[in-house]
Amino acid sequence: MKKSTRLIIIIICAILFLIIAPYIVLYSLGYRVDLANGKIIETGGIYVRVFPQGADVTINSKIKNKTGIFSNSVFVQNLLPKQHNVLIEKEGYHNYQKNLLVKEQVVTKLENVTLFKKEILFDLLKNNADYFSISPNNNILIKADITSKEINFETINLGNSQKNEIVLSIKNGKILDSKWSNDSNSYLLKTNDGYFILNTSNSKLQFTKLPISTDIKEVYFDPENSNQLLFIKNKNLYSTLNNKEMLKDVAGFSIKDQKIVWLSYDGFLYSYDIPNNLDHITKKTGQEGDKINQEELLIKKNSNYKIIFVLGMTFVQEDESLFILNEKLKTFEKFYSSVNDLKASPDGQKIILYNQHEILYSLVNSVSQKILLDKFDTSIGDVYWLNNDYLIFKSGDEIIISEIDTRGNINNINLPILSLIDIEPKKLKSIPEKIIFNQQDKKLYILTEGNLFVSEKLLP
Repeated sequence: MKKSTRLIIIIICAILFLIIAPYIVLYSLGYRVDLANGKIIETGGIYVRVFPQGADVTINSKIKNKTGIFSNSVFVQNLLPKQHNVLIEKEGYHNYQKNLLVKEQVVTKLENVTLFKKEILFDLLKNNADYFSISPNNNILIKADITSKEINFETINLGNSQKNEIVLSIKNGKILDSKWSNDSNSYLLKTNDGYFILNTSNSKLQFTKLPISTDIKEVYFDPENSNQLLFIKNKNLYSTLNNKEMLKDVAGFSIKDQKIVWLSYDGFLYSYDIPNNLDHITKKTGQEGDKINQEELLIKKNSNYKIIFVLGMTFVQEDESLFILNEKLKTFEKFYSSVNDLKASPDGQKIILYNQHEILYSLVNSVSQKILLDKFDTSIGDVYWLNNDYLIFKSGDEIIISEIDTRGNINNINLPILSLIDIEPKKLKSIPEKIIFNQQDKKLYILTEGNLFVSEKLLP
């Protein structure tokens, strides 16, 4: 080979090296060439954490990873800054799919994915059930069987399965409402025959009828004394301990930190210490109460008002309209026009609010920014937090589990229900009338056609 030929080859190799080497270095550092736009771009990544373990994670139908026995996460690097499809699969579970935007030099996180079984098994807990309720500490379940002559109650300790029964003799009885004390030791029942209270901490159950009529508004337990109830009658606040008038012109009230917080018909919210001696009580609105808002809220005489405290925030609900207290300005601002209820997430970082057809949520640190999760044509029942990232609720005839991650598509599933009646699993075809999710045992309780069912654990 001639020297000139060798020289040409050496020069070509040097030129190729100078061209390729930077590309190799840039590629190893996470850079890519965007041929369409003629520029060099940086890549990003996707981090996925999924429960339970052993799930397959596929990105763009090409990159496939599997979470292991000791790790439930997957990290995929060097992805171009654009939309990427993430598919998570596990045998026996519903698939999870989401489109995520990857940005340059950013790891996009999908940290709280939960997969749910395709077949959720339910066991028959009780038959002859027309009503049920679960205590705030999630330990006691009360079930009622209503007949034309009486209401048969049964309490079940969900921890040790201990059961107690009691009969309340009421002709053509109806359960209109119920409330639990904060300590779960007392249960208040409103029927068409009046108010009754049950001490669930006693082994021998006994209902005590209260000397108050069913036309009163807003009955609450004293958080520090479950023997005392406060209620509104003829626009005035009373206590069941002595049936004396405590405050005048009360549109609505609640109890917080051993203080009565009430909304007066003058448009102001007041805070008032619950007196130890009920013989010494205020008879005039605001006489000994601290005014909370500095600008009056217009009160409508024919509207119903509730005061709600959630995660340090103060709300006033007027019928379905919700107002929030601006702590800096000490004024109430319209929060949302139609709200049935609002609930805090278990970690105290988020709240959900919902009405007949919408579910929204807000982060506590930016509560004014309400994110619409979904809309439904059918009516929404009670909504419960499954964990910090998933909700469960009844909509029409269906029970739905939904994530709250609104990036791209929202993953939700219709809960499949299989019963363990007669040992062999059979599908329940009846419509659920009421559901309660128990945060303590992670099980779902369903009342349908006179039968009370309980699920296996919904969460891993």
